[in-house]
Order: sequence, then C-alpha cells, then structure tokens
Amino acid sequence: MPKYFYCCNICEAKFDIYHSMSETKEDCPKCKKEKSLKKLPSNFNIKKDKSLTAQTGHVVKQSIQDFKEDLEEQKEQLKERFFEENE
Repeated sequence: MPKYFYCCNICEAKFDIYHSMSETKEDCPKCKKEKSLKKLPSNFNIKKDKSLTAQTGHVVKQSIQDFKEDLEEQKEQLKERFFEENE
C-alpha cells in the first residue's frame, strides 16, 4: 500500500497514512474535523549508494585485468607441471 502525506487545514497536524490508490482521506484523525485534510506531495529521497560509485568502464577494465592475472598464473602452473612430468 502506498504512503500518502496529509496536512489538516484546521489543526495543522501532519500525517503519513497508508491506503490504496483509489482511496482518499478527508477527515483529520487528530481534531476529528470532516473534510479538513489536504494531500501533500510525496517526498522522494534518492540516496546514492557509495559502494556503487565505480563507473561501468572501470569495473570492466578491472575485471579484464583480474582475468589476465589469473590466466598468467594458470599458465605458469601448467608450465611447471609440464616440466615436472617431462623430466
């Protein structure tokens, strides 16, 4: 269920209320006045995740570099094993 923000025109209390999109609230739960609530615009908070700050190109380059290092390591291991088996 979406969260909606309301302000009472009479007592000026502010509320956040969960209800379906097809429903509207008009009566203040605090002062009990009918048709006194005004719907406020929703707030958006977009938080940037600092762990995701690396650009895609940098991530790809780093992955390629890691792969190359692993490949070189495996080549050295295979060379060593080949020479051990053929001595």
